[in-house]
Amino acid sequence: MIDDWDKLLSTIMPMLTAARDNRQEQFRQIFRKDYPPLSVKFGETAEKYTHAIQSNVMLDRANESIAQNRIILLSALLAGILTLILTDRYLVKFLTTPLNYIKNHLETLSAGKLHVEINDFGRNCAGQLIPYIRSMQNSLCGTVSAIHETSSSLYSSTGRIREGNEQLSARTDQQAAAIQETSASMEELISTVKNNAENVQQARILSEETQKMAKKGGELTADVVETMESISESSRKIADITGVINSISFQTNILALNAAVEAARAGEQGRGFAVVASEVRSLAQRSAQAAKEIEALINESVSRVQAGSELVTTAGNAMDTIITSVTHVNALMGEISVASDEQSRGIAQIGLAMNEMDGVTQQNAVLVQEASTSAEDLEMEAQQLAKIIAVFDLGGEVIKAAKHDNRPLLNKSPKVTPSQPVGGSNNNWETF
Repeated sequence: MIDDWDKLLSTIMPMLTAARDNRQEQFRQIFRKDYPPLSVKFGETAEKYTHAIQSNVMLDRANESIAQNRIILLSALLAGILTLILTDRYLVKFLTTPLNYIKNHLETLSAGKLHVEINDFGRNCAGQLIPYIRSMQNSLCGTVSAIHETSSSLYSSTGRIREGNEQLSARTDQQAAAIQETSASMEELISTVKNNAENVQQARILSEETQKMAKKGGELTADVVETMESISESSRKIADITGVINSISFQTNILALNAAVEAARAGEQGRGFAVVASEVRSLAQRSAQAAKEIEALINESVSRVQAGSELVTTAGNAMDTIITSVTHVNALMGEISVASDEQSRGIAQIGLAMNEMDGVTQQNAVLVQEASTSAEDLEMEAQQLAKIIAVFDLGGEVIKAAKHDNRPLLNKSPKVTPSQPVGGSNNNWETF
């Protein structure tokens, strides 16, 4: 049992030395690997020794060594108590206190105070977490700063988007109203063009009828010209006959005059013949006078017939010109009718396009209204995000830098205000 106690004591002393020298790994290694089996073996040996001294054979030897065993047990008890005290102080000093400090710092971070700095306190298990916590805090601070900047920019951008969508919605409504008015005007224009096409068609029919009537008038004028020429020829023949009658009257007058002269020479025997000759002369003179009057009338009629023939010829030429003009007008009316039909079809297609544009514009108005509503919702969400981000306290310098730099701070480490650690410094190891 004494050998087991010596082995146990030789294990406890290096543990005390490692704890005094702040050699944590060595202390943990001895405490976890070497100390437990020796302690268990010493307990078993002590139990066997207790049973042995209870027998009569070992009673005398037990009485002799009881004092020594009492001292050994008291020493072992004191060593165990000392080990427990040292272990408790170690756990409190290097685990409980640092973990409480880390817990308090994390509570501070969870409250939104990201500017509070965490300090190092050794390289133990808890102390090794400090760089990771500091890196996490810096990343969180940069992320919150970037989110703050992004939310502010997003809020202003969504405001501008909402205003732009409202203006676009108003303009789209105006455009829809204008397109509706244009569509109504196009319908009126289509009706007017149709009426014009119908009027042109009627005018074309009237022009064709006028062309037919002009052709008939031309034919009648040609007949009149031919008739006037026949009348003129007949008048010339009558004038010739009248000239013959006038010549006969003149010769009759001469013969009557000669007969009167011969009757005067005959005296009383020729008086009756003289009277007859005088009557014949008088009739010849009146026949000659009538023939002259008829000739004058015939000449006047011939001149008038010639003038009428010329007028009828002029009228015939005018009718030919009218027929040509009416034919040209009829052709133009046909072209106008075709153009009016094409114009009517084109305007009808334009009307269909305007109706389609009206439908598309109405759909655009609905889409713009939905976009405006979405922009308002996004603006409200950005405002809510800004309120949420405002809970985090990044410190005055970080906020100022974010406003001045106007860029995300994901890659920057925030400037934090130093604070005193909750625990002591590393020099306290020397007092351990």
